[in-house]
Amino acid sequence: MTKNRHIGLLLIGIILFSGCRLYTMRPVSGKRGMNFDRRDLTQIPPEALTDTTLASLSLFGNQLTTLSDSITRLQQLEVLYLGRNQFSTFPEQLCKLKSLRVLSLAYNELDSIPDCLCEMQNLEWIFLNNNQLVHLPDSIGKLQKLEQLLLKQNKLTKLPESLYDLSKLQVLDLGYNELSQLDSGLASLHQLKELRIYRAGFLINVPESICSLRFLERLVIDNSVVLPTCIFARQTNRLMIQSTDL
Repeated sequence: MTKNRHIGLLLIGIILFSGCRLYTMRPVSGKRGMNFDRRDLTQIPPEALTDTTLASLSLFGNQLTTLSDSITRLQQLEVLYLGRNQFSTFPEQLCKLKSLRVLSLAYNELDSIPDCLCEMQNLEWIFLNNNQLVHLPDSIGKLQKLEQLLLKQNKLTKLPESLYDLSKLQVLDLGYNELSQLDSGLASLHQLKELRIYRAGFLINVPESICSLRFLERLVIDNSVVLPTCIFARQTNRLMIQSTDL
């Protein structure tokens, strides 16, 4: 793919790997995108930072540790991939990109997320898997358009109560963390279709409120997860309980 290219359906065919599960991106119809994946870059190329019409930018698999303030010029940017770089702190310049719908910072070394992320009201998909996160912002519940939140392979011991305010959330991946339980507020995630808690914490307890999630289709657990008995009555053609992380 060339650096500078108009494409009819941006992101068609782009697939983001999260563990073994595949998440297919939504198209950004008729808009402009640039791809600089796997080029050992330590800075974003100037041509990307000066194109204020850019809707999608992919910089997966580079050597980025910081971002230039110039990225804030990209006010039409909707999709940004910064996975598998070398970020140890969250680049707060991103918080000024108010049009972002999809943000990936997977496979970095982040240990915290700033509150300003929760002011990005258009975010729909956030990929933070394979980092070093120990907590999430208390205000994460402000992201009322959020549909997918991937937190696999971090060091989370507790979830903020406001996470259960994410009323449009459909996919939540908490696998490979250090949680001890899920709050009864889980029932507030009315649109949840997929919950992944495989190795989310030793002997993690799942509240009975999970049984009220009528759209839940996929529950991924390990043998140490303690499920309420009511969930087995829900195991119909709609709900699949899976004990392997595939």
